[in-house]
Amino acid sequence: MAAEQEEQERIERESRERVAAREAILAEREAKKAAKIAEEEEKKAKAKAAVQRLKDQANAAAAAEQKAAEEKEAARVAALTPEQRAAEEEAKQAAIRAEEERREKALAELEAAMNGGGMAEEAAEDSRAAAPKVVVSELPPVGAGFSKASGPATAASVLAILDAAEAEVGEKPKRLLSLSALHEDMRGALEASVAELEAGYESLSEAELRAELLGFWQLRMTSDAALASTGSVGFGGSSSRYTLAQFQMFTEPDNYEPRPTLQTVEVVSDARAGKSVLASLKGDFYLGTLATTGVLGVVEDYTRREYDDERMGDGSDLVPLRWSCVYCGDGLRIVRTDGDDSRLMIFAKGEALDVQEEMGRLSRLPVTAVASDEGWDGDEEDTRPLWQRRLDEENEREGFNRFGPPAVSGIP
Repeated sequence: MAAEQEEQERIERESRERVAAREAILAEREAKKAAKIAEEEEKKAKAKAAVQRLKDQANAAAAAEQKAAEEKEAARVAALTPEQRAAEEEAKQAAIRAEEERREKALAELEAAMNGGGMAEEAAEDSRAAAPKVVVSELPPVGAGFSKASGPATAASVLAILDAAEAEVGEKPKRLLSLSALHEDMRGALEASVAELEAGYESLSEAELRAELLGFWQLRMTSDAALASTGSVGFGGSSSRYTLAQFQMFTEPDNYEPRPTLQTVEVVSDARAGKSVLASLKGDFYLGTLATTGVLGVVEDYTRREYDDERMGDGSDLVPLRWSCVYCGDGLRIVRTDGDDSRLMIFAKGEALDVQEEMGRLSRLPVTAVASDEGWDGDEEDTRPLWQRRLDEENEREGFNRFGPPAVSGIP
């Protein structure tokens, strides 16, 4: 009996030791996990503080440039004679009158094209027959009379030009901007500033560039008018759909939960749906030396395309995009894409919350719905995949959706 009791006590003792050891291991894991979370939070806080410092520096530089320009202009005006001031004021008023006349003429032509009959309709038919499939904004160019700020170009001064362009365009209609949307005055100032930044830019190392890329970016301007219309995801560029804005998110790979390290998200105004929806590309980004240029570049390799939360195709038709930075810093990223059709793209960095709020605001902008046959006429290029076109045709004929008849579908 004594031997059995000793054996039982031994078993119980070993069991308690195993439980204690297991609890110690779990406690150690929890401590490591908490330490890792604390470290990540500290890194995020430092990164956020660094970005805020850069923003403050950029704002201070922009304010200083603005003040210097105002003082210079005030000194110039003070040195003018009364006759010179009168002549200058008369020239300004003449330019304002000419711009008002140009806008009134453009508005009249637009109204005639929309409401007129007879010859106007014939001209519209001829225009549609001759025009390319991609629909590009024909709004009057913005930025007439704009001049480059005095002093050297900075990231803040380039962003100021882009802010001025977007402010003049306004929200009716809100569009992704291309260089062709700018008046030659503003376009010249922007191109000169970009060239100046590019000439003085010292390329970053791979580690430095990766650190700069991480975070959220908004595409503010592109040299490709077709891209501004269709978007990188490719669902704009029609009479019923156009791209309002594009955003990118670069993240570090997650070893615990595999997920895309790069997402490009566009807000698309969809008149067929009567609302704005999100279109996205998801994949990964890689840094390395580009074979064509021999300089450090980035490859955007996408594997998934979505439209309004629905996956479109299997991703096999998505072509990688390669580009290199001509400037990256102070919240500004200017890139040139690789290849014969190289294009310029200008991005501004933003905080995650600000980007989410802007995407939400754009998604809530009113969209005038059009009938199905208005949104997809015979003269418009249908960019939907073949399987999507067939499915949409069946839906229109029979009232089914991809989950079954509307009466029995449990998905709204």
